[in-house]
Amino acid sequence: MALWFLNTAIAPNGKTIAFTFKRDIYLVAVTGGKATRITTHAYYDNTKPV
Repeated sequence: MALWFLNTAIAPNGKTIAFTFKRDIYLVAVTGGKATRITTHAYYDNTKPV
């Protein structure tokens, strides 16, 4: 597991997983699929390759 993929939790209805990645919060169905970012943290969004 990547160090940036932390703080997972399952929703009370058991249908969604919430997790943090690069200081943002994401939601994804427990059955899989594309995760949806629900917060925006500019620290990682504004970084540029060296």
